[in-house]
Amino acid sequence: MSRFSFFAVALPVIVLAACADSSTPDRVLAPVAPEAMDPLATRGRVIAQTVCAECHGTDFSGAVVGETVCPGLSAVKPYSLAQFNTLLVLGVARDGDRIDALMAAATSLDAEDRAALYHYFIGHVDNR
Repeated sequence: MSRFSFFAVALPVIVLAACADSSTPDRVLAPVAPEAMDPLATRGRVIAQTVCAECHGTDFSGAVVGETVCPGLSAVKPYSLAQFNTLLVLGVARDGDRIDALMAAATSLDAEDRAALYHYFIGHVDNR
């Protein structure tokens, strides 16, 4: 093994180990091999990590933000795509209840982003 290949392999491991600390949450987003997700789910995962994780937790199992309880996102599994869009855009749940804390970050997503997010949650998030 050349010196370059050794450092190409070892350096990321060393950097990751150095960045880890005891404040890391116990639950983190489970690694999924890239080949295990289709491109739409992969796009949805990126969106979820950047838009949803802050309020719903890094593993999307739910969290409390201030006085607002943000549910686990596997709760959307029974939703159709149309119902999911209504939830994100209008803040109306599948059963017709209004969501008190409208997901402001999600309202900026376009239809393609919402479809990717839905696809990821339906097929790859299970935290019930």
